[in-house]
Amino acid sequence: MMQKNSKLKETIRENIYPFLLLVATISLSSIALSIIPISNGARLKNSCITSAKKSLKYKNPETKEYGINLDELASIEGYRFCLQSQ
Repeated sequence: MMQKNSKLKETIRENIYPFLLLVATISLSSIALSIIPISNGARLKNSCITSAKKSLKYKNPETKEYGINLDELASIEGYRFCLQSQ
């Protein structure tokens, strides 16, 4: 009886690593697949903000004389514009 028990433990110990590898692979794959839509949404928002910044810079090229940092203003306004358009 004791020998059967030790053989069973040995068999389980030998076969647990491939099972754990399978579980880890499935878990990491599901995490990677769930991140794809998040990254696509972030890429779209970033391109929208970049486009809005370029548009604002083109419309207001001379802001240094007023002491306005155009990059910060354009980022804020671009972010607002992109959120409103959704």
